[in-house]
Amino acid sequence: MRWAIEQATRQKLGFDVIDLRDVSGRIFLNDSLPSITGGNNLFLIGDGDITIDGRNQHQILAVELPDNEFFGIQGINFDNGLAQGGNGFNGGGGGLGAGGAVFVGRGILIVARA
Repeated sequence: MRWAIEQATRQKLGFDVIDLRDVSGRIFLNDSLPSITGGNNLFLIGDGDITIDGRNQHQILAVELPDNEFFGIQGINFDNGLAQGGNGFNGGGGGLGAGGAVFVGRGILIVARA
């Protein structure tokens, strides 16, 4: 899956689908998946039998797309993603811990049955 995401974000074809419908079970991450970046509208699809697990150690996905591009997720389960902010300093608040499963900095996220 890591390779497929990297290829989809490198090739500027306008539209890509990563089809995981024939994959079932749990994928345990040793690191966050590559960020979804500009150049393509991308769909990640499954049939509901696949779970991507961040092991409570890794954010699963980050999305940084131009405002007019989208990333779609259908039939993919996410579990145990880590959203950890930075530590506070001298009594100040720490950094934002956001997006343990999917963090969207920019772009459009479409989610169905995930």
